[in-house]
Amino acid sequence: MLKRNVKNDSETQSQMRQLLKQARQQTVGDGRQQAELMRQVRETKEQLHHQPLQERRSSQAPAQLSVGELVRVVALDAEAVVQRISGSNIELSLKGKVMRVSLSALEAYEPRRFAEAKKQTVVHGRGTGALRQAIRDLLAQHRAVTAFHAADNAQGGNAITEIELGN
Repeated sequence: MLKRNVKNDSETQSQMRQLLKQARQQTVGDGRQQAELMRQVRETKEQLHHQPLQERRSSQAPAQLSVGELVRVVALDAEAVVQRISGSNIELSLKGKVMRVSLSALEAYEPRRFAEAKKQTVVHGRGTGALRQAIRDLLAQHRAVTAFHAADNAQGGNAITEIELGN
């Protein structure tokens, strides 16, 4: 499930950005200050993760998304940036992720939530092909998926899997 960040998430993100900015400005020789900043980053991150799930969970996906918007995949407690929106087609990018995390992301992805989109796309990249095969194996077992195939070469070929949903 995708949702816009709640206020607490935004505040924590702001704190994280400030701490990381401070860490970048520190000189390499000042190990104590860097260690203190890293401790603060870890504590701030922990505050976000210990926030009760009910406060973070939304019962609905956002009404409208825009390219570049930061969204949260609630089932993974992870963030992503919207890559592309084309009409009713939706793209989920897994490129460059560790396969274990990518498969978890795809398992948490519920195509029926976007019922108006008959075609959806998973961008997984080329690599060794292990992620592509694992994704396609998972899609073969998904009830909502009626067909899937590699994209046309002009659209990315084997780096992209197109998904078709039934009615």
